[in-house]
Parts: sequence; structure tokens; C-alpha cells
Amino acid sequence: MLAQLYAIFKDRRYLDRIDEWLAEGIFINEDGQFPERSRNYSAVENRAFIHLGDILNLPEFFDPLRKNLNATFYYMEQNGDLVPLDSRRQDKYAPITITRFYHLYRYMAIREDNGFLPLWPIR
Repeated sequence: MLAQLYAIFKDRRYLDRIDEWLAEGIFINEDGQFPERSRNYSAVENRAFIHLGDILNLPEFFDPLRKNLNATFYYMEQNGDLVPLDSRRQDKYAPITITRFYHLYRYMAIREDNGFLPLWPIR
């Protein structure tokens, strides 16, 4: 959101606040999971990384996004549901489907010309 506000208003204070938050680092493990391990929350974080990467022209923000999308694929059941049981948030038992990630996979597939990322074809 701050990156979007910066894109509109060009107010340096938005960039300063972004820098403050990012000074803490991006927490993602070697398997591509954020500490909360929530599929719902990771979809939100992934959208934020797209905004940061695109709006601020910082391609390093696509690294955690890519890593998390690759990990998320392996949480998918045959029916498209994602396994939520390892979540540390209130959504631990809430069903979530891979379709919530569709635009994230599609965006990265197009951006990186990566045929693995679009899990289903657009027709």
C-alpha cells in the first residue's frame, strides 16, 4: 500500500516508512515458507512483493515471491485445496484453494516466461 501511495503522490515519507519496515528483513525459510506458514497470509505477502518489485523497481522482491509460490504448489491436494494444518494463524483449519493464488502464478509466469508457474492454462 505504501508503494502504491508513493507511486501516486511521490512523497518521500512513504519510501522512508517502507525502508523502516524492510530494515527488519524478510523472514522466509529455506523451504519458501513465511513464519506464519499461513496460505492466506502468504497470498497477501506475495501481492505486497509484486507491488514493491514493480512500483519501486526492485527486482529482489520477486525472490521471496518466487520461492513461496514454488513451495505453495507442493501444499496442493488433488482437488486444488491447500493443506493449512501447519499454519500458525487462525486459519489453521480453514479451507483455501489454489485458485486464490492464480493471479500470482500467472503474473510470475508471464514476467519470467516460466511455464511451470501457470498451473492451469488460460483459454
